[in-house]
Amino acid sequence: MCKKLSSYIFPAIIIPLTSVLLGISSFTYAQKGWHTSTETSVLDIYPNYNSLSLELSYKGDDDGDNNAHFVYRRLGDEKWRNGVNMTPFRESKLWRASIFPLSPGETYEVAVTVDDDDGVTGNKIKMVARTRPLITENKNGMKYYVSTVGSDNNPGTKEKPFKSINRAINKVRAGGEVIVAPGIYKEKVVLENITGTPEAPVVIKSEKEHKAVLDGSVGLPSGSKWNKIESDIYSTNLHWNPNYITMDGLRMYLYRSMKELRSNPSNVKRCFYYDSENKKLFVRTGKNDNPEKHHFLLSNLDEGFIFNSVSYVVVKGFEIRNHGTAGVSIVGNSDCNAVINNVIHHAPYGVSIRSEWADNNAVWFNNIWEEGLGDFSWRAVKASGYP
Repeated sequence: MCKKLSSYIFPAIIIPLTSVLLGISSFTYAQKGWHTSTETSVLDIYPNYNSLSLELSYKGDDDGDNNAHFVYRRLGDEKWRNGVNMTPFRESKLWRASIFPLSPGETYEVAVTVDDDDGVTGNKIKMVARTRPLITENKNGMKYYVSTVGSDNNPGTKEKPFKSINRAINKVRAGGEVIVAPGIYKEKVVLENITGTPEAPVVIKSEKEHKAVLDGSVGLPSGSKWNKIESDIYSTNLHWNPNYITMDGLRMYLYRSMKELRSNPSNVKRCFYYDSENKKLFVRTGKNDNPEKHHFLLSNLDEGFIFNSVSYVVVKGFEIRNHGTAGVSIVGNSDCNAVINNVIHHAPYGVSIRSEWADNNAVWFNNIWEEGLGDFSWRAVKASGYP
């Protein structure tokens, strides 16, 4: 598991000279049961590829007058560098700051000093921390290949690739790679029961940048007919809830009831509602015309990739589009994974992290966008039916 680094330091107590006024003030705080000195500083460091995040916790200092600052240097360097001003979070009794930019996979020394006129226990803390190594290729690990013209009965070699990405995922182990050839893949890739290591992650990558496409959409079923219900509202039979639809490549606005579709409280042009009880899709094109004149894509997959309680897995270089919930979802105890250099578009969420236990996951250098969203007001977007 990818964990934070912690330091607990208990040096000697520093007792400053105090004035009569300060003595009176301290006595008043003591009468209230307050502790004005700072006690037991604890420093947590959270490494990432190009940064170290610092979180200094403490006890006491009920009068809120302590201060914290730090210096840092690459291990082996002679000169210390001054860090940025640390930011206090008085209610939580924390000081926070980040060191950026740093180099991936390098070790740094960090020295934090705490000042408090009322006294400090643990005023100087020194730690060594290493930024995360950025490994997106495994030269010596087992490689599995995937192609739209392959077969899941193949061994997954370059000459005889698998057909589905999920078949390769079931085979790969730490230090291995899944290399996906150009083409369109209609599958939800479930990442679970696989774990890499910091030095040997599992890498899943497009063979050619952004040419392997995970597409979660389908068109309307063959033979679909549109029926005019009222004014500019039309319906058609549909046996699943698409949750996300585009019309001519532009996002449609989701309403959760027929009443809302009729009244259009968000004042949007393109919108839809799905009646799950009667298996019917209702739309307004915003052009007061028959939907037959337009091209619709409907999501039938919730996600492109889902990270489910995995660690040290890298997803790199894909195009991920037209999904009902998110292009990429990170759930469960997933930590220390990386989503790097992907193009993610046409989904309610580009990357969704939906777990309080997911930690230290990097979403880096991705191009996330959506056409048609600019047609909706900010208030409408925030009021949309997506969770």
